[in-house]
Amino acid sequence: MKKPKIKILSPISHIGEAEDLIRAGADEFYCGLFLNGHRFSSPRSPDNSKTSFTFETLEQFLKMAKKRGKDVFLALNNPIYKPDEWKVVKKNLRRLKKLDLDGVIVANFDLLEEFKGLGLNLAASSYFEAKNEETVRVLEEFGATRVIFDRQITLSDLAVARKFPEMEFEVFIIGGACRSIINYCHSMAELNKKNPRFGHLCWDKVKVLDKNGGLQKKTAETIAARLTTKGHYSCCGICALPDFVRNNIASLKI
Repeated sequence: MKKPKIKILSPISHIGEAEDLIRAGADEFYCGLFLNGHRFSSPRSPDNSKTSFTFETLEQFLKMAKKRGKDVFLALNNPIYKPDEWKVVKKNLRRLKKLDLDGVIVANFDLLEEFKGLGLNLAASSYFEAKNEETVRVLEEFGATRVIFDRQITLSDLAVARKFPEMEFEVFIIGGACRSIINYCHSMAELNKKNPRFGHLCWDKVKVLDKNGGLQKKTAETIAARLTTKGHYSCCGICALPDFVRNNIASLKI
């Protein structure tokens, strides 16, 4: 039996990008939501309103995407929501249900539980760090129908996808990555309220002593890149395409 085509999942920030992305080969899209002054997708951007959709612009995009036969996933994938953000999310759950979404990307169990009874397809974010059968099974019990593997997934770990034929699995194919376990890094930073605009420690300011004992302020990212203990690097999974096919991967995220 011929295996289904692996889809290409592309991010989109505004409806003006859609035609170019479709021509380039995008089969699916994921986008953020800006509502009541909050951006509900990760990572948090310094210019939230320009990197996420509102309910109104999302409805416009969904109509256009459906006419072109494209799927749309809404990313509500912050692993931690502050109390005021959580209230906004819960208040708008039913409104989200009415949208013609193909799925919602979720990064914490509380939100999975809230969405479970709404009949939406739920994609478990890479923040869940699903690398084994036990984790995938728990996510399935919480209602997830798709699991997004994280950037640090190994080829041997992909085999878990074959044990869950009723679920979809997604991998990162190309893009920036980090040597850290992203969920732990992001969660620790979210607990630090000193810099609410950003979520990752490598974007924050740190104080360091130079060799002469002087105090300097630098970004952690700059220091870490020089020390090669951390820092961002580019990832590319094109050479692993045969493994993705063999392990029933449904979608490639760029």
